[in-house]
Amino acid sequence: PDSSTLLLPALALRLVKLLEPAVAGGPAHSPGVRLTTPRELAHGSSEGLTLTLIGVREVAALRNAAARPGAAGEPVRPTLSIEAQYLVTAWATQSVVQQWLLASALRQLHRHPVLAGSDLVHPFEPGTTLDLPADTACRLQPRFPDAAETAAIAAVLGVETLPASFVVVGGPLALD
Repeated sequence: PDSSTLLLPALALRLVKLLEPAVAGGPAHSPGVRLTTPRELAHGSSEGLTLTLIGVREVAALRNAAARPGAAGEPVRPTLSIEAQYLVTAWATQSVVQQWLLASALRQLHRHPVLAGSDLVHPFEPGTTLDLPADTACRLQPRFPDAAETAAIAAVLGVETLPASFVVVGGPLALD
């Protein structure tokens, strides 16, 4: 598969690696960060953070961005411009630990607001980087959805309600 088809799993794995140090050594019993599917999210999780892909959409403004020079000097326009959004959820048996986990994740996302394309590794061949343009990057934009958007996210995921401690993170990404 080419690099553009590997982008989402590579981005998810990089987010896990980014968030793991934030929760290590804290008050949680055995915290971790793991990827989940919407179905798994509906059944809860062990203590730690979960990362669930909740949406991918095309960003027309990026697709229509100015062309940049290609390898032979010809103009190249981005062919795939997306915004991926992940639900970062904190899980714990004690509310104070749950809040600490979420705050730790937010602090880490604030400290590392941009993931460079060079940080994304092949999801099926560890140690191999993806062949992405040098300027590929994803700006992480954590946000707290309002009640209406929270209900819409829950409906898309097929769950009645979302856990109390969560944040949506994601950002635009342009690829060749």
